Amino acid sequence: MSLEKKNFGAWGEDVAVAYLERNGYRILSRNYRVGHKELDVVATRDDLTIFVEVKTRQEILDGVITGILKREQSRNLRFAISGYAYQFRIDLEKTRLDLIVIDFKLSKKTAKISHYYGV
Repeated sequence: MSLEKKNFGAWGEDVAVAYLERNGYRILSRNYRVGHKELDVVATRDDLTIFVEVKTRQEILDGVITGILKREQSRNLRFAISGYAYQFRIDLEKTRLDLIVIDFKLSKKTAKISHYYGV
């Protein structure tokens, strides 16, 4: 992965974390590794532990989220969530996987945040 792409992704995660904090989430971890798998953001709110996958894109694609989380990536995320829950003794019934998509419109230098719950 190029440094530019990595920096862009880190910027997107910063935007997502700021959004989550403004909306009452408490951030527990960022870029938490379970083996070779990574959880972008782990937060809590309303007695839930929420695992947030953050995707940052450079142009808005009409709000389409189809295919953003590939089957293998979704499986890897669920594996990492199970590992995190086991390590920190979290009841999986009180967890949720969310997706935050940051669409950066280069021409206007604006970002749109879309939050998808329980993906």
